[in-house]
Amino acid sequence: MATLTIVFQQYSKELHKTWVFNALVLCFAFLSSLFWLIKLRRSASKRNFPPSPPKLPLIGNLHQLGLLSPRSFLALSDKYGPLLLLHLGQSPTLLASSAEMAQEILKTQDADFANRHIPWPAGQLFYGGENIGFSSYGERWKELRKPCVTALLSWKSVQSSNYIRKEEIADLVMKLRELSFQKEPANLGKMLINIATNIIFRCVLGRKYEEDVGPEFAQVTMEVSDLSLAFSFRDFFPSIGWMDKFTGLDRKVGGTFRKFDQFLDRAIKEQEEMKDESEPSEKKNLIQILLDLWNGGTAGSYLTKKSFKAVIMFILSIRMALSCDID
Repeated sequence: MATLTIVFQQYSKELHKTWVFNALVLCFAFLSSLFWLIKLRRSASKRNFPPSPPKLPLIGNLHQLGLLSPRSFLALSDKYGPLLLLHLGQSPTLLASSAEMAQEILKTQDADFANRHIPWPAGQLFYGGENIGFSSYGERWKELRKPCVTALLSWKSVQSSNYIRKEEIADLVMKLRELSFQKEPANLGKMLINIATNIIFRCVLGRKYEEDVGPEFAQVTMEVSDLSLAFSFRDFFPSIGWMDKFTGLDRKVGGTFRKFDQFLDRAIKEQEEMKDESEPSEKKNLIQILLDLWNGGTAGSYLTKKSFKAVIMFILSIRMALSCDID
């Protein structure tokens, strides 16, 4: 019995020592964190930040943005000036709302503001920002820009698709003529959207929108456009970015990307198989031009198949989004 008492007393002493040690560790961790936060706040206060509206914990200034965000931005800029700092959740964001500030950012300080934040959904859908629109400024961006300016955005390249526009307009006139003879109504808005879509499809893919998988592909393209602008916890609340899995965004983005990627692989393979060297360069579509640059090695080491697939996806998704807005 005496032995049990001694053992219990020793155990109690050890337990007391352990509790005291844990308490000291927790106290030290708390004081260290508090000291770090105070130091961080003081260092941040010394920086020359633009004016910033009062923010709430976690959500920042999101509560000050209404359904019409441009009007909310205008009201905030009227109160705090042409350049202010907003905290959209946990993401600091600069808001410039005057021509002078825009010139300062886009021209005078262009090199400092050249890089842009890639929203997480857009980064996943557009191959990690491999195209010119999302790629970081640097040697890689410069190398990607060269073939795009010379082969895709030049006046000669734009004029080379003139025959496509003429053919599509002629088809529209013929359809309107047939409907007028049959005395049937014409949905001119829808017909104009179809023409615009056919032109971009023929310029990029070498085929009409109505052919084969047109409607199915249009649906996937619209999903890309919508998801690239979807709300993601990773963008506004990085600390709880895992919430995107529970909202289903991860699954939707992954599924849409796979469908679009498979379509682009088929389209590229189709153009490779039907490639005709005798075809004049002014009648080549975007995929054929990019393939020539890639296979010829004239685009530098940065233009990969992944890069020009990102370019194709970017152009098509924007085109479909604009068509939807017109509708």
